[in-house]
Amino acid sequence: MESAARVLASADAGMAIAIAPFTSTGFQADGTPFPRPGRATLVLMRQGDGWIAVHSHLSLERGVPAESHGNRPVVR
Repeated sequence: MESAARVLASADAGMAIAIAPFTSTGFQADGTPFPRPGRATLVLMRQGDGWIAVHSHLSLERGVPAESHGNRPVVR
């Protein structure tokens, strides 16, 4: 997995794409936890003095099970 976020910006600085790795925890059917690394991709558009995300996508790394079971605590 990549170790740092990457940002690609358009020449006019009106649009950017941010790609950032993340980690999460999945659970086997028997409740055993396993790591679920992946990456988040955001498409950002300039809006005034700031940025707004107009599209997002989360992807798990290759070979990581998409299915997860069990009760997971909600993180706020």
